[in-house]
Amino acid sequence: MYEQLSEITIVILTRNRHSKLKKVIDYWSKIPVKLLIVDETKVDLIISSKFTEIKYINLRQPIRERMIFAANQIDTPYAILISDDELLIPSALITMLKELKNDSSLSCVGGVTLAVWKYGFRTCGLWAYQKTFSWNIREEDIISRFKNIANYSNDVPRVSFMWYNLFKTEVFKSILRVTGSLNIQGSEATSLLIAPAAGQIMYIPEIYSIRNWNFKPLSTPQVDRHFNIAHYFKFAVNDMNLEKLKTEFQKWGDKSQFYFAFGVVMKIMWDSSDKLVSQNFHSNLIYTIQNYKVMITLKYLFKSIFLRKLLPPKFITELSRMSNSGVKFHYGEVKNAIKFVNQCK
Repeated sequence: MYEQLSEITIVILTRNRHSKLKKVIDYWSKIPVKLLIVDETKVDLIISSKFTEIKYINLRQPIRERMIFAANQIDTPYAILISDDELLIPSALITMLKELKNDSSLSCVGGVTLAVWKYGFRTCGLWAYQKTFSWNIREEDIISRFKNIANYSNDVPRVSFMWYNLFKTEVFKSILRVTGSLNIQGSEATSLLIAPAAGQIMYIPEIYSIRNWNFKPLSTPQVDRHFNIAHYFKFAVNDMNLEKLKTEFQKWGDKSQFYFAFGVVMKIMWDSSDKLVSQNFHSNLIYTIQNYKVMITLKYLFKSIFLRKLLPPKFITELSRMSNSGVKFHYGEVKNAIKFVNQCK
């Protein structure tokens, strides 16, 4: 049923999270997709030899080196990056793969994301990155594609999520190589620069990603993403190596196109300066769940009795809303993925 997925490598870059990795391996073990896990931990994860399509390497190196290493390991025509506690929907991956194979003008294909989390005893769901729905960058020339992107310079969540699309491998490797020479925060900005240069981009109206919102966003000692996403992006921009970016970009475009595109990307990063993640619904919710689990349970019980309308939506309710808006999904696969995500705690 899923034989076509053998043309895809799913890349996971992780560190000290073996309990989550085991769940992810279990999920993919019955599906003929290649899984490349590049770890950084003191103790190797033991993986059964029967999982021939799962490649685990404990590189014991920082994230930059692991990204460059991963780029050199991929031997399939298509690749995609995921976190170690999030999952993809196999049938949607097949749809995305077909689009890439049938249209040589595409550099990558995205889809619809459902975020899930536990709120008390309720499994909640929310249509994440909703503005990517039906957003397509199908202009034939590079400048026009970046003008399209420039229209969303105040919509950072939409454009930054491009990094998690399904890519042609040569484009994916290009992003990994550049980001491996920068700070890790530059991956979203790098993908936003490289992907539209390499080709057109489309988003299918189908759920392909189940995101885990049981945890607060990744932060670094320099940047706390929970409070200010703009600070996060500016830190990435300040660490960029212009010459390395230009070298990769010029595989598809010329120098003048690069400087136009680079200007667009910088504007998007800097225009986010007034966007505080702490004002965002899901970020506040994640932070609360991460730090006050007992309080969340008490709030859930209180709202369940007295204020049911204030409870976050159940995932099944959100799926119904998404379906009414034209989103497609395989219910059995989505429900199975949600079960696995809820086990990754």
